[in-house]
Amino acid sequence: MRSASIVKHFWWLIPFVIFDVWFFPRFWQQPEPEIISPEQVRPPIQQPPRYAFPTDQKGLLDPPSDSVFMPTAADNVESALFGSARTRQYQFGLAPAFHEGIDIAPLQRDRRGNAMDKIYAAADGLVAYINRIAGNSSYGRYVVIEHTDPAGPLYTLYAHMDASAPGLKAGDQVTMGQTIGRMGHTSTLDIPKARSHLHFEVGLMLNRRFGQWYKAKKLKPYHNVYHGWNMLGLDPLDLFRNRNAEGQFELLKYTRSQTPAFELIVQAPRFPDYFEIYPALWEGPRPGDGLMRLVFTESGLILSGRPKSESDIDPGTARAAAQNVSAAALGRNGKRLIIQRNGQWQLGSKGTELLEILFY
Repeated sequence: MRSASIVKHFWWLIPFVIFDVWFFPRFWQQPEPEIISPEQVRPPIQQPPRYAFPTDQKGLLDPPSDSVFMPTAADNVESALFGSARTRQYQFGLAPAFHEGIDIAPLQRDRRGNAMDKIYAAADGLVAYINRIAGNSSYGRYVVIEHTDPAGPLYTLYAHMDASAPGLKAGDQVTMGQTIGRMGHTSTLDIPKARSHLHFEVGLMLNRRFGQWYKAKKLKPYHNVYHGWNMLGLDPLDLFRNRNAEGQFELLKYTRSQTPAFELIVQAPRFPDYFEIYPALWEGPRPGDGLMRLVFTESGLILSGRPKSESDIDPGTARAAAQNVSAAALGRNGKRLIIQRNGQWQLGSKGTELLEILFY
């Protein structure tokens, strides 16, 4: 009787309760990632696409200057380039830090100092991912485009956007030079307006199961496989320097031309998905004992893999053993995938994490 009395007197609240139940879960719920499935079969191709610069800045291959590249607050133009070009404060002190892409400075600003430069697709491809939430990543608002190559997919990433192009969505086919967004300074890193730029990356996918690994670690926010940790980077300027006369970049030709920084002999619990995505980078049969040799650049790009040979070092009970380390190719070693302890090269924490993702 009491319940009936309450309903009788407060019947006018019922529509508001129904609205709240419907509205608030949708209001607070994060939007689903705009993403295409990396397992989706793409049609095979014979020729790689042509590549062009991702903004109207045409001086990317000229000697570096701060009119072309946006340096960090330290105002060292090298800090805008790919590689171990930065220094960062860690718990153990100052040390080289790795920059995964290039930072392209704006050519145009409005009267309020906002960058006005358009961002273009560097090549024909498929929009693989769009993050529209500025506070969800150190990349801020960013777009990932997948480009087909006979050796496997190549990905370009466009970060710190003020906004992506209206109507652009995951799954869209784009053409080289098509506008995909506008330059900005969005990020969780509090990039000031004066340092607005396009952070541009080029990479290979490490593992299509990365999203499962990431969720198993209970990490947030979630960007599925299009997270920076799952992209093995190469120097974007290398991509532009290594184009042929038609403007094409051949991934396999490039990987075979690179000087390795180090090799790892690894106890592999499973055959890596990486070599399912890029089968041309694997040499020989699959190892019966799980021991394989992996060849890396300083950035962690895996140039090739093959079964362990008799001449390779034996890792024993260790997860991996380093061999054939090139100090020149390793450079300042800002990635610290391998580190020196007591004069011996061994796997660092970042290298351990990379292998964990690789073999997940």
